[in-house]
Amino acid sequence: ALPDDIPIWCNSVDAEGIVALPFPGAIAKREKILELQKSDQDAASSRVVYVGDSSTDLLAIIQADVGILLGGSQSATSLANQYGVTVKPLSEFEDDENSQSVVWTANNWQEIGSFLENR
Repeated sequence: ALPDDIPIWCNSVDAEGIVALPFPGAIAKREKILELQKSDQDAASSRVVYVGDSSTDLLAIIQADVGILLGGSQSATSLANQYGVTVKPLSEFEDDENSQSVVWTANNWQEIGSFLENR
């Protein structure tokens, strides 16, 4: 379970299995992250965490204060490496590191939930 005070933005799936994408495309996702960061700039302790699972999430993952790649997409990892972005396991996260220069990887949602609960 995630803490109640964490706002979550995600795709939705209806009863028929149809997925709705509230922010379609890589640029729209990054723009939403920028919007959230600007609205929270007065709150020193708030961070924007973005969890994605593919290369179309990479711009948002990099823009977020903490960007997490779920499942280790080889195409996203390769693309991040091509542009000089470091890729590390979420288990190695350190608060003093410049998180925007790192794509953090997680194997499952339980790992992400544990990470968020400990922050």
